[in-house]
Amino acid sequence: MLPQLEQEAMYDKFDPNVPIWHSVKLEPREEHLSVSLCPSDPYSAKNYVVRDDTVTPMEQYAAASYAANWGPSDALVNLDDTPLQSRGVFYCNSDTRVRDIGVHDNVDFEMAEPLAGGSE
Repeated sequence: MLPQLEQEAMYDKFDPNVPIWHSVKLEPREEHLSVSLCPSDPYSAKNYVVRDDTVTPMEQYAAASYAANWGPSDALVNLDDTPLQSRGVFYCNSDTRVRDIGVHDNVDFEMAEPLAGGSE
């Protein structure tokens, strides 16, 4: 989606053959993009989603104001711990393209704007 959002430079920083959590992707995964930030969200522009603070460098991602579905989880599958088991449209290192999603796939394509940082 980055090229369609006029973020070609960011897109070019990602090697699809390297997992997102690899340290070579530290810079792009920590860069906040204005297109992913809601003007009314005071939290996301200056925060990160920490995935693993036991490694060096810490695995964290630029927070965003929007979310997308990356598949179902259950009592045996926690997608935060096993992202490669994801079966949704969006997940770590997904090769699914927006153009690949069609009505014939019986897939709902939705995005949400959650309240980041809790409630007031």
